[in-house]
Amino acid sequence: MKKLFIVISIFSLSLYSSAQVWNKVGNGFGEYKAEVHSLKKIGDTLFVGGGFILFPSDTISPFPNGFTGRGIIKWNGSQWDTIPRFGPDSSGPYGIPYGVEWFNNEFYVGYNGDDWGFPFVNKLSSLARWDGTYWQQVGNGNPNGTVESIIYKGELFVGGPFGMVGGNVSANSIARWNGTTWSNLGSGLGGDFLAVRAMEIYNGDLHVGGHFSNAGGKPTFGIARWDGSQWHDLDTGLVDDVYSLAVDTINNFLYVGGQMF
Repeated sequence: MKKLFIVISIFSLSLYSSAQVWNKVGNGFGEYKAEVHSLKKIGDTLFVGGGFILFPSDTISPFPNGFTGRGIIKWNGSQWDTIPRFGPDSSGPYGIPYGVEWFNNEFYVGYNGDDWGFPFVNKLSSLARWDGTYWQQVGNGNPNGTVESIIYKGELFVGGPFGMVGGNVSANSIARWNGTTWSNLGSGLGGDFLAVRAMEIYNGDLHVGGHFSNAGGKPTFGIARWDGSQWHDLDTGLVDDVYSLAVDTINNFLYVGGQMF
C-alpha cells in the first residue's frame, strides 16, 4: 500500500509575491531559532504564532528598542511588534500558539504550554483572550490541550485533546464559545490519541481534520463535517492523520493534507 505523507516546515517567514519571487518579511526569523505554526491576517496586521523566543541582543532578532518576542508577534506591513505579557516570564499565558482569532473585538490565542516544557499551571490553561490590557480566561474555564480555532456562524470553535470546558461542560475534543457561554457539539469526537489539527468552512459547513475514529458516534476517520446541529462523515473519512485543510473557492474543492494510506 502506498503511503502519502505531506509536511510543510517553515523556518524563516516569507511572503510569495505575484511576481513569483520569495521575499522576507522584515528581517525574518533566521534559520534555526523559529518554528511558525499559525498565521492570521486581522485587518492590516499579520499575527504570527509559533515556537520562538527572540531577544534584541540576537543578531537575527527583528525587534528594536528592547522588545522581546515570545511565541506570538505581529507585522503591520513595515515593522514587527510584540504582544504584551505573553511568555513564561510574564503574568499572562505562555506556550506555542496554534490558533489565532479575532472574535467579538478581542484577540484569542490557542496554545500548548507543554511544547515549551511548561505544565498548565495558570488559570488561562491553553486558551486566552486579550482585552487590550490583560490576558483573560475565557468564561468559567478553558480547555486543556493544544487548541486550534476558527469562527463559524458567529461563534468561536476550538478543537484539541480535551474533555471539558467551562468547568462543567462535557466536550469531547471540540467546543464552541458564543462570547458568554461554552457548549458542546453533540457528543463530539472519539477515538484513541485524539487530536484536532485543522478546521475550515466548506459549502457552509464546518470541516474538522485530525486524528479520531468517530464524530457524533458515527464512524469516520480523520475528517468530519458539522452542519450546525449534527455530525456527518465524508465517505467514512481517511485512514490515519489529517494535518491541514484548505478551500479552493474558485473551483469549490476542499483540499486535505496529512498522513494517509
